[in-house]
Amino acid sequence: TITRVLAALKNGSPIAAPVYQGMRGHPVGFSASFGPALRALHGNAAGAHDMLHRHAADIELIACNDQGVLTDIDTPRDLLTNPFIRA
Repeated sequence: TITRVLAALKNGSPIAAPVYQGMRGHPVGFSASFGPALRALHGNAAGAHDMLHRHAADIELIACNDQGVLTDIDTPRDLLTNPFIRA
């Protein structure tokens, strides 16, 4: 999934996101042009969500068979409690 998101960015997509059964997942990839705006968020996840809303037409959706993309990992605890992470 990550490889496909990166490939979409490399091929010119401004934003690329995996989709599992019609639901957008993680990781969402942003082109370098979004760097300044992303750095300005200071860890604000709501800001990233708002940015995705504002640029919805720029998102390339990448269909995948990986249900794990629906789980967001933000903290070390998330890694421990995620059923899709194998030790």
